[in-house]
Amino acid sequence: MTNKKKADPAASNKAVDALYAIAEEIYDELDGGQIPKMKIPLRTKANIRFDPKHAVWKYGHLMGIRSAKKLKGALMLLRTMYVLEFIRDMIRESKSSTLREMYYISEGWDIAKFHAQEESNLLAEDLEVSHNSSGRTSNCVRKRAERASSGT
Repeated sequence: MTNKKKADPAASNKAVDALYAIAEEIYDELDGGQIPKMKIPLRTKANIRFDPKHAVWKYGHLMGIRSAKKLKGALMLLRTMYVLEFIRDMIRESKSSTLREMYYISEGWDIAKFHAQEESNLLAEDLEVSHNSSGRTSNCVRKRAERASSGT
């Protein structure tokens, strides 16, 4: 982990609030006896558009749902909770970490550990785009959506 200069407190609070909102939704559904779920923008070519005014790619309004109805989905939501805690701790401590480091740290998360680097990368991207108010996508995300749509 790398120490960085102090982050803007307002931006840090906003980021932490967004993280808490994700966790609260999941806990509220569990508390209400519902199967927890998480909505994420679909990563398809049909769901991105170029915004010429801001010169960025943006996700559309099509959403997918990750649900804990099956074991695979439940494990992904468990990993999500661990990642949220990890990010929150990084923000609180004014530290930063690479995606690679997060993948290796997950080795201590018992059954929630990631089995491949790509799993942790995708979850980090999902969290970023799920609560990014600008709706911007990175070139990496755009290219991944294009590959998924073309079947390559």
